[in-house]
Amino acid sequence: MTLSLHGTSRETYEYLMGNASFTKLTSLIKDIKRIKTIHPDFVLRINYTFNNLNIKELSNITHLFEGVKIDVLQIRPIQNMGDTEYSDFNLRDILLNFETLITPIELLCKERNIIYIGPNKENLLRVDKEQDIYNEAIENLTYCYISSDYCYQEDYDIDKDTFSSYHKRKRSLQNILKLLLSRKDKAIKSVETDTVPKKCVRLKTVIFEKNKIKR
Repeated sequence: MTLSLHGTSRETYEYLMGNASFTKLTSLIKDIKRIKTIHPDFVLRINYTFNNLNIKELSNITHLFEGVKIDVLQIRPIQNMGDTEYSDFNLRDILLNFETLITPIELLCKERNIIYIGPNKENLLRVDKEQDIYNEAIENLTYCYISSDYCYQEDYDIDKDTFSSYHKRKRSLQNILKLLLSRKDKAIKSVETDTVPKKCVRLKTVIFEKNKIKR
């Protein structure tokens, strides 16, 4: 069983989980405890998306699940993936306090024999860094956000489009190839510029100045 959990206090849980009820969560945890007693092989995985609001509550997760064996804990940083009321995607404070916020969770999992899946500092740095247009194009192609009033892209017709027909209509593959080729051209020009001897650059400048004087 996989359980999404984005807060261990009532206030944070109900705020970040929309219409979710913390009372129902605690009731579910009691049911899971009974099930694991009857079926010891029942596997519980928790996915916890952390942000500046809920990161400090993460250490209370074993208290919330007291008496219940958590088998897998995956923690992952918040990312701006679509329509959401929460708008704080800055991870800098978490990065600065990585050793006091994230590292203890990994150690706790080792102590309790919980499979831990989580980011290191380098992973967080990549997430916190603003994407370039190339990576953004790939992500827009592969990531599909669906809600009650939104599906994939604003101009995606859920009644008529398929993934293939939509991207054929939008010429997505051709556009990505153009981006990749332009990236390659920029890299080649950069290498060519870097390899031009400084003497040649000075020589061109001198010639240009002489021509200006003659005119």
